[in-house]
Amino acid sequence: MEGVEALGALALVGTFSVNLLGALALGYVVGRRTVSPLPVTMFAFVAIGLLGSFTTFSAFVFDVYDLLADDRAGLGVGYAVASVVVGLIVARGGVLLGENR
Repeated sequence: MEGVEALGALALVGTFSVNLLGALALGYVVGRRTVSPLPVTMFAFVAIGLLGSFTTFSAFVFDVYDLLADDRAGLGVGYAVASVVVGLIVARGGVLLGENR
């Protein structure tokens, strides 16, 4: 059972990390667009196509659902809140990096 729990924790960390990296990258692309505009089709391809498929919102939702279903509401809510709050902070950091490059 410990191995299953360890894999579950690893999956949470993986999803969290990928989503934060995606938020940073999208923030950077948005920031760069204010400095050096991309054609709309290129921006859509990168922002929606590449970064949208890279991030894992469905895995995030399933992770939270799974935690709530396993009566681990505190962890589920904490994970959801941390994902959104830290994601917003990282996205803002990406925008600032993109604008100042």
